[in-house]
Amino acid sequence: MTLAPSDYAFHLSNSLSPQNRLMKYIFTHFFFYVLLGVSMAHAQTPITGKTNLQISDACIVPEQSSLTILAHSPNFGFIITDDPSNTWYYAWGQNRAPASHFRLLCDTWPVIVVRDGFLWEYQPVGPFPWAAPLYGILPLGGGDSPGVLDVASGAEDDSLIFIATKDGLLKSMARGNSWEMIDSASTSMVHVHAAGDHIVYTDRAVSLDGGLNWRGGRFQNPQIELEDAKIISLESEPDRVWTCNQAGLYRWDEHGKRGALFSNLDTHGPCRDLLIHHMHEHIMWMGTENGLWVTIDGGETWRKRTKDVGNLPVTWVEFVSNEQEWPDLLVGTWGKGVEILPSAKTALDLLTTSEQDEVPGASVLYGSYPNPFRSRVTIQFVVSEPSNVQIDVLDIIGRQVDVVVNQSYGPGRHQVQWENVSHSSGVYFTRMRVNNRDVGVLKMIHTQ
Repeated sequence: MTLAPSDYAFHLSNSLSPQNRLMKYIFTHFFFYVLLGVSMAHAQTPITGKTNLQISDACIVPEQSSLTILAHSPNFGFIITDDPSNTWYYAWGQNRAPASHFRLLCDTWPVIVVRDGFLWEYQPVGPFPWAAPLYGILPLGGGDSPGVLDVASGAEDDSLIFIATKDGLLKSMARGNSWEMIDSASTSMVHVHAAGDHIVYTDRAVSLDGGLNWRGGRFQNPQIELEDAKIISLESEPDRVWTCNQAGLYRWDEHGKRGALFSNLDTHGPCRDLLIHHMHEHIMWMGTENGLWVTIDGGETWRKRTKDVGNLPVTWVEFVSNEQEWPDLLVGTWGKGVEILPSAKTALDLLTTSEQDEVPGASVLYGSYPNPFRSRVTIQFVVSEPSNVQIDVLDIIGRQVDVVVNQSYGPGRHQVQWENVSHSSGVYFTRMRVNNRDVGVLKMIHTQ
């Protein structure tokens, strides 16, 4: 599919109320033909090439037959493409100006966009493209802007929408047709956990019952500055989220009670986005102000990917598809647009080989996951040549508590599992010895 100028949505008046969705549909399509000429006049000139194309955020548009990417650029405003290596088009035909504040939500269809305080429902392709306000009549004060700062849809039901505003947190069970104020305090961030619609995070508190009751904790620490944070969660880890912003990359356990910094700002730079592998949760990619970083041990250690994007700020990282184990990566940059990088499996090669060689240069103990772990942990290591490998577990004062393996291994990557069934919770260390020589020690945390 090749996108034509007529495929792009236009901007309707902010005064349109979406309370009656049928009227919104009729109103939108009636004025489509009236405004199409103006819209096309503004959209006919494509943005060619990627020279100095700055991407501040992006998302993959669902319901399309080809890869369609909607992005925001401080150069050009909202732009869209199905060929990121070549040509982009203006997504909002009548208005190319960049937004001073925005959020993109592509987990729903049509797409939902926060633009300078207003909430929009945006359908970027199709025979009748349109953009219409989704923000309805709300129990808020007056003013030129409703002050929407963030938006989140349900993980299980995308008709469920939460919006964080300057006047409070609102919830809609009907995709914007009606709203309920569930917290009257100013809220700048909202996230619905991937594990279920009942787990909701804001910059102030956490709810485990869909917003009926809230509790605070370290997660609301103002030093973390969650206003501009991206929140990442996994369905398999219902009590954990990651926050990524100018304060760095933090992991929060027990629904925000415990937090830990997982990236060094002096080394990595402020965090702009985080991608966790959908099948290997210990493998992650972090976009920062100075490049793309990768970890295969759950964030304990990071290595920079110097190819393709170099030291450019990386603002968005996503898989082309989750239908295969090692799909290509989409990487939004501040200067080269969106890059498509080879299979994500090369992340493992970056950490287990040199950039010049195709085989491991040395035997190394390189990871354990999950960490912390409750009962069973997977220990990962690389062997450079046929060798005898011994993996021990030590307690906090260095005493051996178990021998996981003591046998011969051939060259390549390997992993073994240790199950802690008789030892108390606390800090342990994994030690690797190759041919009776110590090659590495890693810390593990066992929790009940």
